[in-house]
Amino acid sequence: METLAAARRAKRRKPEAPESAEQEGGVNISPLRAMSESDSNHPGAEGDEPYVQDTPPGAGGEEGDGVDRISSLRDAILCEVISRLPTKDAARTQILATRWRHLWRSAPLNLDGGDLRTMDVVSGILSAHRGSGRRFRFPAQRLQDHPATVDAWLRSPALDNLQEIDCWTRSIWGPQVLQPPLQPVSIFRFSSCLCVATLSRCHLSDDVAQALQFPKLKKLALQWVRISEDSLHSIIAASPVLECLLLSTVFGFHCLRINSASLTSIAVGHADDGYETRVTFLEEFIIEDAPCLKRILYHRPPQTGMPLQVSVISAPNLETLGCLNYSDYCSWLALASMIIEVPLAYRF
Repeated sequence: METLAAARRAKRRKPEAPESAEQEGGVNISPLRAMSESDSNHPGAEGDEPYVQDTPPGAGGEEGDGVDRISSLRDAILCEVISRLPTKDAARTQILATRWRHLWRSAPLNLDGGDLRTMDVVSGILSAHRGSGRRFRFPAQRLQDHPATVDAWLRSPALDNLQEIDCWTRSIWGPQVLQPPLQPVSIFRFSSCLCVATLSRCHLSDDVAQALQFPKLKKLALQWVRISEDSLHSIIAASPVLECLLLSTVFGFHCLRINSASLTSIAVGHADDGYETRVTFLEEFIIEDAPCLKRILYHRPPQTGMPLQVSVISAPNLETLGCLNYSDYCSWLALASMIIEVPLAYRF
């Protein structure tokens, strides 16, 4: 009986924790530190349920140990992170620590010229940058006001291998829009590496546009652009991986036929206040062969006084077809041999 009672007492007694992992001949792989003697008064210390104490922040181990692990990453990784920040935030990384001081000037440049106060700042950044280019954004108005400066920007080695260009504009109608300046030839030195392109308030001449190749271009937006039908067809044909196409107030032709094996989304529109009878705008939009096309969206405000005729001959994966506003004056849609009349009393 005494032996049985002693065995029961030994079973209830808790095993003592080793002073260190090495005493057990093992390796301590737990980030939790051993509890101090004062922790023995916690609730449940003498009970049957085990008690687990949360490690306070900064108590040691893998997390909260005060070590700057981000700065220990390779330069290539840090430069990739910096290149995805807005321009001002990327520039501020130079003051984080000595480790970061040189990174922004060598990271792929993400430069937003519309976010900076003066053109001299843009020129200064481009002249000081030692890395390649990732994204360049600037107002299209600069093409008209300062064409030589824009041309110098685009020729800068800091923009070599540029992946995205965004020449943006606000939808403001004016007589100068009818005679937009020619797009600088220097902008097309990126044609072999561009993945995303927005071109606005410019004229794309036939001799330049029809000689271009865009092997990596996936997204293209043309806004307030004068271009011929042949040139636009040539650009689409020269973009074998083009997925998204936006045509907003594009003029110079009245009919566009789409043949593309890669396009998935197309949007065609016209500015609300940008109609001019002296200019030829798009009136007929025909999808002849687009096996991957899923979405067609169009916008034609009533003040244009003319409908946009949309025809779909072959688009087997088409999921969405419709206008972007309730007051569209589209007169008919054609799907293969079926024509859908759209009375003016009904809106999409």
